[in-house]
Amino acid sequence: MKKVSLYLATLFLSSSILFTGCESDPEPTADDTLAGATGGNRPDWIDPATISSTPLGEGLTPRDSSFDRGGMNGGLGRQDQILASIQFGFDEFTVPSGERGKLDQVSSYMQSNPNSKVIAEGHTDWYGTTEYNLGLGDRRANAVRDYIVRLGISPARVEVLSLGELEADPDLDKTHPSVIDDRRVDVILVE
Repeated sequence: MKKVSLYLATLFLSSSILFTGCESDPEPTADDTLAGATGGNRPDWIDPATISSTPLGEGLTPRDSSFDRGGMNGGLGRQDQILASIQFGFDEFTVPSGERGKLDQVSSYMQSNPNSKVIAEGHTDWYGTTEYNLGLGDRRANAVRDYIVRLGISPARVEVLSLGELEADPDLDKTHPSVIDDRRVDVILVE
């Protein structure tokens, strides 16, 4: 009898703990943030009046100007500067074996032209969220970059850029033969 009572008491206590749950957290206020509404006496608050007048970016080195996209139509590659377009399957980011010959040719060109630099510009179709597609375009572009680097090209000569679905045709069904053109990495020469 004692065992049954002890068992029931344990069961009751366990279920009451399990089903009562925790009190929900109240909504945060501005004072709960790092900066706070006015900062108050918080040790982690930064008073804008005490910030140094050092110009922003001082001490930073400028980005290599050969990667300047100013003449590239706002970030979109021009046809005459695309060395290769590497196509990918739906939701894939591994360089397909049938596309590797194109990258071998890009590598040969870059070895023959030691001052040349390229941008691997990743693209996707319009399926998925914008954030997912930017990530997928980035993974595709990095896969192309890694392949070129394994062929002996310095990583400093290959930049990665993801445009995600920016140039995708939203009217194409994902099974349409032309949608493969949206799933690509353009290797763009930027000498």
